[in-house]
Amino acid sequence: MSAPTVTAPEAVEAFEIIKKSLLSDPERLQRYKQKFHEVGNTAAFYAWAMQGSTAEALCQRFKVQHTEADLKALWAALHVHADDPKVHAIKEELKNLLSS
Repeated sequence: MSAPTVTAPEAVEAFEIIKKSLLSDPERLQRYKQKFHEVGNTAAFYAWAMQGSTAEALCQRFKVQHTEADLKALWAALHVHADDPKVHAIKEELKNLLSS
């Protein structure tokens, strides 16, 4: 399957889904913070994080299958907008949340 086309506002929405998921589950947030510190690399962390309910929510929103290939394609599509100010801001917010 080819990578989904994602607009910058949709990329912001995707990272909002991730943030909401983390903030709604303090235990998961703690696990994610621990893993973030372990891997010390945002890309590696996101690859690991793309398992579980957050990934399912993103798959439903962007109508992709919950497979490794599709999730990688979705991440690539999201990161295309890394230079967009709003996307950059929400990614920084997530990074700060995880590294705190």
